Amino acid sequence: MSTTAPLRRAFLGPALAAAQAAPSVAGQARFDGCLAMSLWPRADVERLLPSDLVLAPRVDTAAAAPHPVLALFGEHLDSGLVIAGLLLPMGIRYWEFCLAIPYVAARGGRHLHTYVARMYSSYFPAVWTSNAHYGFAKAQADMRWEGPLFVVTAPGGALLWHAAVESDAAWQRGDASGLAPLAEALALPMAGRRADGTWLESYFQLDFGAALLRPTRARLSVDAPLVEGLAPRLDYALPGAALQVQGMLWRLTHPGPCHW
Repeated sequence: MSTTAPLRRAFLGPALAAAQAAPSVAGQARFDGCLAMSLWPRADVERLLPSDLVLAPRVDTAAAAPHPVLALFGEHLDSGLVIAGLLLPMGIRYWEFCLAIPYVAARGGRHLHTYVARMYSSYFPAVWTSNAHYGFAKAQADMRWEGPLFVVTAPGGALLWHAAVESDAAWQRGDASGLAPLAEALALPMAGRRADGTWLESYFQLDFGAALLRPTRARLSVDAPLVEGLAPRLDYALPGAALQVQGMLWRLTHPGPCHW
């Protein structure tokens, strides 16, 4: 399989684009960090799904093929709320990590989503808001760069996740070419489930136009079990599907009911 080729065409089902759903933007920030996609054994990915979600069927016969998993990690800067279309700067910066599974659907549903399986944030108001209003399964954690290592630890210091990121490529401004695997997965509506069982969808609107970008290599390590029965694991980001960014504009839309 070519890792730089689009993955979207491998999965059956329509997807509602942000332009069709027309959600309004709730907030935005500049983001410095890394976006990476790896492939996990299908059975391991299925362990991360709640019982009412399934991995989307494939168009080919590779039913047991590995499934893509997204890791987004870094620091939000210059964050602000958007109220009635106007940006209200908050002057807050904080760290965040997101593990998401693209190309999932509800049992009996048709539309494709990206399921937010786990998020960590260093800023408690972001934890509370994400869980109460988006269902993003977010927990508080400490995060930092240690040289080329991005480290996520629990408040008590236990290691949760880390990544080794390296690149010998030059930074380029706004050159997002070759990002099909990442861009297609991140364009899907993001599905989250609140504690009361309500499913909601929102969109991550990522604007690379004014950002500095460079392709990178990333070794991604899950250091604490995400769910019972799923052991810690080490993966490598797919060639052509790992990107470092500086100053990327990240907008989050208001949540709404999932279009399953």
